[in-house]
Amino acid sequence: MDGGLRRLQAALSECDDSRAVGSGDGGDVAAAKFAVFHLKGDLVQAVEAVNAPPEFMAGKQLIAKRTPVDANKLADPSVSMKEVAA
Repeated sequence: MDGGLRRLQAALSECDDSRAVGSGDGGDVAAAKFAVFHLKGDLVQAVEAVNAPPEFMAGKQLIAKRTPVDANKLADPSVSMKEVAA
């Protein structure tokens, strides 16, 4: 996909009550490489990723395992996805 965007999404049917925009591995919205995580409390309910497959895969695991997360860490590009999931 030269120059194209790759958007991936995984979600539960429950509504979200907050969002964390970012990417744990240096995501950049302006460069079209980022992920949006939809949360209900401290649980990820959905992930939408643009040109960010690692964040998408991590988000899918967080959804499946129902792993509680810190929204501030999730939105902080200096914090790795591994650290968010710990």
